[in-house]
Amino acid sequence: MWAVVVTHNRLVLLRECLAALERQTRPPDHILVVDNASTDGTSEAVGAELPDLDLLVLATNQGGAGGFHEELAAAQRAGAEWVWLMDDDTIARPEALAELLRAPQRLPDGEAPMLLASKAVWGRRTAAPHERAGLRAR
Repeated sequence: MWAVVVTHNRLVLLRECLAALERQTRPPDHILVVDNASTDGTSEAVGAELPDLDLLVLATNQGGAGGFHEELAAAQRAGAEWVWLMDDDTIARPEALAELLRAPQRLPDGEAPMLLASKAVWGRRTAAPHERAGLRAR
């Protein structure tokens, strides 16, 4: 299971996202960060702070869809069977990956999933992660 994260100029959120991946009760086998041409020092910080992580730095910002395309292509070339996609503001609960991987067991016999999706929850009582970081969506 690969966890792949697309980021662009949100280093504070990326650090929180990666810390949440490290706290998974079933850790990902591999983590890839795609830096979508950040100008805030993201690639340098990730390289210095987390040298064991794979980092793909794009020369131009390809947007979210372009970043996901690049990370899926890299994971496929490396032979990944499953890929867990997320943006830099995804803060996964510690049991998220374990629960996601248990989901196929709840399907009728003989059915194999082609896609699994996590449930994204935004609480009304707390600010969204990008708002906590002072980066309000406009």
